[in-house]
Amino acid sequence: MNAAEVNVFLTRAALLDPRMKRVDPMEQADMATAWADVLDDVALVAALTALKQHYRGSSDPITPARVVELAVREMEPVLPDITGEVVAEDMRRQLAAAGVSEADWRRYGHNPAWVAEHFDLNAVEAAS
Repeated sequence: MNAAEVNVFLTRAALLDPRMKRVDPMEQADMATAWADVLDDVALVAALTALKQHYRGSSDPITPARVVELAVREMEPVLPDITGEVVAEDMRRQLAAAGVSEADWRRYGHNPAWVAEHFDLNAVEAAS
């Protein structure tokens, strides 16, 4: 945010928390500039969301550090964990390439002699 956007943010904060209110225009400008230096990589929308989250759970005045903490959490993508699906698909491909069914793998895969008979272990070592 730039100083003008921070001023919008601080005005909203002052409506929620009178301790954030600054009456003197110079003090308002100085505060907006100081906060803008810290929040220069935080979008106004993310900061306003952080403000809302903060005051839903705290009666303490919000700080730039708290805005960053909540805004970063808001911006972090929530990606599904597909590791299990990827591993299962890779296993299916390897079993198919070896001509082995999943049922046979579950039944005999613990036996090193059976594995050596059905899989090219030299190819596995070369790929490593």
